[in-house]
Amino acid sequence: MALITTRRDHETTIHEEATLRNVESANPDLDDPELSAVCDGDSLIISSSGVPLYGPTEGTDGDVQSLEGALSECGSHSGPARIAASRFATSYAGLMNACPCQSAETYDDCCGRFHRGDALAPTAERLMRSRYSAYSVGDVAYLLKTWHPSTRPKSLELDPNVRWYRLDIVSRTGGGMLDSTGTVEFRAHYRFDGGADLQQENSTFVREGGAWLYVSAV
Repeated sequence: MALITTRRDHETTIHEEATLRNVESANPDLDDPELSAVCDGDSLIISSSGVPLYGPTEGTDGDVQSLEGALSECGSHSGPARIAASRFATSYAGLMNACPCQSAETYDDCCGRFHRGDALAPTAERLMRSRYSAYSVGDVAYLLKTWHPSTRPKSLELDPNVRWYRLDIVSRTGGGMLDSTGTVEFRAHYRFDGGADLQQENSTFVREGGAWLYVSAV
């Protein structure tokens, strides 16, 4: 799997980044969503590009500010606003640490352990997912390490302006724990320059010395 080169390099906070990923996955037609929030003392209201995401949609009287600022302000209150901020933070706690490959596991327990070298991806699909996550988090070393020497580039430069936000597995052949070759077809969705697009590829993989390696597109 060779995606458009990219790395995460944004000024958003962890709350904003996690919420943006959720917004983008659920609302792929939104134009490059930007988060805003209001804490009016009684409620926490979160919006993206004018689309209400969390809390009441009317009757608010606070100033629009960043999500982090609104969470902090609501957290300092007592009563409904503080409860709303706490519930929001709790409900998104898993998403904040979610793996970019959308496996429903945390990054540390999923692709992070492959990136750290704690384990080898056991199947071609797991390697493909871990490489997608590596593009998402900007792990160039892992991408080169898991690229077959016959097709591996000498260097890899990642574009900070591309944000990967959804991965769809279309099909797979072979690539299991007892196989030595396999293919994985996928769609990787991204945002760039104010728009959204996707990259589709059917990738080939081989296993050598117990380690799966990406070779090329079919």
